[in-house]
Amino acid sequence: MPEPLRVNLPAPPAAVRVMPGPGEPSPDGPDSLERERQVLEAERVALARARGALETAAARLADLQAQVLAEAEDHLLDLAVEIARKVIAQEIEAGRCDIEPIVRQALDRAPPKRECVVHLHPDDLAALEKAGDGVADLAHLRLVTDPSVGRGECVLETAEGTVEARTDDRLHHVRAAMKVPETP
Repeated sequence: MPEPLRVNLPAPPAAVRVMPGPGEPSPDGPDSLERERQVLEAERVALARARGALETAAARLADLQAQVLAEAEDHLLDLAVEIARKVIAQEIEAGRCDIEPIVRQALDRAPPKRECVVHLHPDDLAALEKAGDGVADLAHLRLVTDPSVGRGECVLETAEGTVEARTDDRLHHVRAAMKVPETP
């Protein structure tokens, strides 16, 4: 005869149920096991549905997070460009903007060895002419005042077309460069 099982409980049990061992018939009858299987199956189905709902919610949350981050990135880029625009405007207004490198960058984008006309804001043309020897290599250019060209900007006219070095265009290129997607 097997040893009796002793269990020390902290309080008297409210109810006791003895489960049959493997291969033993259920004391509650054959329907009892089937009911238990049905209950367990219903619980399994409910858990599977809950899992599916949680997975769907997690996927939606991940999509929403990606969308919010993309929008925040766009807003931050816009803000950074606007700050840069204001800083550039302040530097130009304070007279700390050197037009010569801007003209040189525009010339680098123009067809080589071609005659061109450089349109400059009157204040920038005056500053370029004051630079003297530092810009002697630009003497071959035909420089003209053009009040429609903003401070710190220039427009080059060549036989093939124009090259514009405008602040908004440069900031647009900076923003586009910052927006390039990262590759893992």
